[in-house]
Amino acid sequence: MTEVPAVHVPARPDWSCRACGQEWPCIVRKHQLKYLYQGNPAGLGRQLRLLLRQAREDLPALTDEQLAERFVYWSERPLRAGRTWS
Repeated sequence: MTEVPAVHVPARPDWSCRACGQEWPCIVRKHQLKYLYQGNPAGLGRQLRLLLRQAREDLPALTDEQLAERFVYWSERPLRAGRTWS
């Protein structure tokens, strides 16, 4: 039987990953999102900005710059190598 990969979705209101417990989007989800939106960086950007707006309500202690780095800016750079689907 094939092992089903963990679903790396956010747990609100702290925006931690339900699968690995890291800050969401975790490195696994970042790789997944880059894969899902390959060839459509504008679509990925729109989705991430929507999530940023939601997170702003839940994470008022973070500055706009911190939120942008966590939710959007990473998508504009290459990701480091590592496990991408577990």
